[in-house]
Amino acid sequence: MAETDKVAWLVASDGTRRRIGSQPLLLGRGLGCDVVVDHEEVSNRPALLRPTADGVEVEALGHNDTLLYGFPIRNPKKIRSGDRLEIPGSEFELQLERATVPRSLTMWFVRRGSLLHRVPGRPLSVGGGEGDDIQIAGWPPSLLELHAVGGNLLAEAAEVGVHAAGDELPVDVLVPLRSDTSVTFGAQAFAVVAQFVGFDQPTAGERKKLGLNAVKLEFLPNGAQLTLTVDGKPLTRVLSELRARLLSTLLQPSGEYEPGDFVPDELVLPQIWPRKPERTRTRTDLNTLVHRVRKDLLKIGVDPTSVIERAATGGATRFKLEPGVGVEVI
Repeated sequence: MAETDKVAWLVASDGTRRRIGSQPLLLGRGLGCDVVVDHEEVSNRPALLRPTADGVEVEALGHNDTLLYGFPIRNPKKIRSGDRLEIPGSEFELQLERATVPRSLTMWFVRRGSLLHRVPGRPLSVGGGEGDDIQIAGWPPSLLELHAVGGNLLAEAAEVGVHAAGDELPVDVLVPLRSDTSVTFGAQAFAVVAQFVGFDQPTAGERKKLGLNAVKLEFLPNGAQLTLTVDGKPLTRVLSELRARLLSTLLQPSGEYEPGDFVPDELVLPQIWPRKPERTRTRTDLNTLVHRVRKDLLKIGVDPTSVIERAATGGATRFKLEPGVGVEVI
C-alpha cells in the first residue's frame, strides 16, 4: 500500500514540463531565472511560482503583466491544476498530479561522534579535501563516495586502505554496506546507519530488493537504450556500444546458458571485443566495463549491485533476474 501526494508541473505550449519542487520557481528573461524566456518584452523577473502545502501560488514581479486567463495578476494568487499563465511570448499550464509515496522510506546517515550526517540522493564525498562533503582530517581528498540508491547504501573507495567491517574495500568498485557498518582509514572511522520511516520496515540487516518487472535493450545506430521497469515504473538510460554489447551478451547468452546465469568471461569477452591480433582483452577490461555499466544504473536510481553481479571467485558475470521478469533485446 502507499500514500499519495501532489506533484506540480509547469507545462509549456510545446509540452515540455518543468517540475515545481520544494523551492520557488522563477520565470523571466534574466539568466538567473529557473525558466529563461527569450523575448524582448519579458522583464528579467516577471513571475515567481511558489509551492504551498496544497498547491502553487503565483506572484507577479515584473513591470509587464503576468496574466491568468487573460487577467493581470496584482497580488499573490493561488492557482489550480489546469490554470493557464501568460507572459509576453509564452503561455504555460499548471498541472497537479498525484504521486505515489512509499509507505516506508530508508534514510542513510554517516555517524561520527554524536552527529548524524544524512546521505542525500546524490553521491556524498568523504575525505580530507576542500571539495569533500564530509571532511576528516588526515584523509586524502575524495577518498570515498557514498551512494544511497533504492533503499540501499553503496560505497566506492578511490584508494587502497579503506576498510568496512574489517574488510578492505576494492578500489573503484561499488560495494553494498549494511547498517551499523564501521568504515575506517588509518586511525579514523565513522559508521553508516539506516533509519526506517513508516511501515513495511525490512528485517535488521536485510537489503532492500529491486522490484524489477521487465528489461528491454533496444539497439540504436550508436549504442542502445536500456529500459528497466521497476515497480511498474520505466527507467531509461542510453548506453555506449561496448556497454550495450555486455548487457546483450548477459541477457542473450549463447550455448547452454540462460538469462540470469553466470556467463564465463571466456564467452563474454569475444562478444564485446571480437578478437584482434593487435590486442587481447582481459578480465581487467571486463571489470572496468562492468563498473561503468553500474555507474550508468546509479544515474537512473537503480542499485547496480542488484542487477549486475560478478562471481565471488571472479571469472563470470550475470544480469540478476528473478523468475517471471520479462527480457527483450531488439
